[in-house]
Amino acid sequence: MLRTARVAAIAAMAVVFSVEARAQPQAEAMDRFTEGILMAPHDSIPASAVAEGSGQFMLPNSGNLTALVVGCEDDCLSLQVQVRAAGLAPISARAPDGDAKLVVINLPEAYRNSLSNYEVTINVACAFGRDCVNRWGALARGMARTGAPALSAAEWDRAGETVPLSNVRWSQRPSAEDLRFYYPVHAWRASASGSADLQCIVANTGALRCRAARESAGGFGESARRLSTLLRVEPTGEDGASLIGRRIMVPIRFQPAGG
Repeated sequence: MLRTARVAAIAAMAVVFSVEARAQPQAEAMDRFTEGILMAPHDSIPASAVAEGSGQFMLPNSGNLTALVVGCEDDCLSLQVQVRAAGLAPISARAPDGDAKLVVINLPEAYRNSLSNYEVTINVACAFGRDCVNRWGALARGMARTGAPALSAAEWDRAGETVPLSNVRWSQRPSAEDLRFYYPVHAWRASASGSADLQCIVANTGALRCRAARESAGGFGESARRLSTLLRVEPTGEDGASLIGRRIMVPIRFQPAGG
């Protein structure tokens, strides 16, 4: 009976030590993360998570994100963070040698205005060959915004006749690489496909103002509308007639890589 009780006590102590071992690195990462958020003015932290080791993820662009902060536990030997948005130069930062515990990346206005999701890559090297714990968070100021307002139903009704896509000369279209930056983030994580039809009017510059129609559930319509900011057409069609002020229907298909 005593032996059984002693074994049970040892097992209980092992559980306590295990919990404490997991909690300590998280507390250290949280301390550094807190240090980082005090360095960057913000009103809110709309996204934050604890991770172990290196990783990559998509972060939704709410139009008001001002900084990305990553804090790492004390055993971190190196910490490097990169943020990418469609069509913009990547932003990279590395924690200083000898104190690889904190990275703060301030996001420029061009990133906030891009309407593109952000691809975040965190690379961590850890002592003792294990995966170090890190805490990351996106900081925001002001209200979320989604760029220019969508095309209204009244504007669509007042526009000129519809131009078949076969008569459109494209001067700029998104690539497959661009597409993933506009994917609904939850659908991207789940490798789910979706689609939306864009009803667009051609502006004087060749840009398109669009609204979504016949969209799949799950935010694909809004993602397609954001993607439409990358679309440009020549002011005249294949037949030589002006396209300015006329309608174009553009089908958008979101398909996971390999799907």
